[in-house]
Amino acid sequence: MKYFLIKYHNLIILLFISFYIKNFNLLGNIIKIKYFNNNIFNASLLALLYSLNPQIKKLNSTNLSIIESMTINHIFQSLILIIYHSYNGINYNAYVDINFKNILYYIINVFFTFFQSFLFNTLIRNNNVSIILPIINSSTGIITLLLGYFMFNEKLIKKNIIGIIFITTGSYLLYQ
Repeated sequence: MKYFLIKYHNLIILLFISFYIKNFNLLGNIIKIKYFNNNIFNASLLALLYSLNPQIKKLNSTNLSIIESMTINHIFQSLILIIYHSYNGINYNAYVDINFKNILYYIINVFFTFFQSFLFNTLIRNNNVSIILPIINSSTGIITLLLGYFMFNEKLIKKNIIGIIFITTGSYLLYQ
């Protein structure tokens, strides 16, 4: 049973999502449910999914190369989008206002996403996920604060600096 779940978990997840969408009459209607409009619920669900995702990726990392794993993941993500659009249709008018600057940002985003995914998969394949993920998450918070300060002139207050020191110390201790 464990081998079956490991080998076919992406297919099982896709079937579950398809069943879920079909039984709740479209993903768009699911989002309208009261609980999905609750920020605390959304943040908790996101944290849960973000924590489970690397664990599942690590289970898959034994059979395929990183690029092969990313390709299969992309195929299943595309299938979910196809299912979503087949139920809800595509609003082609939404794409009319995309200009060259937006397209450039999308291209940059695609490259960043690819390299982030490649590096992330490499890290979780070769390291302990329960150590790597908290370090990545805390580093992301620090980098976001610093980018906000340097790029967007956001204020960096004393509490932010103290938080950066605590996060850096905690990350160091986790990795030791």
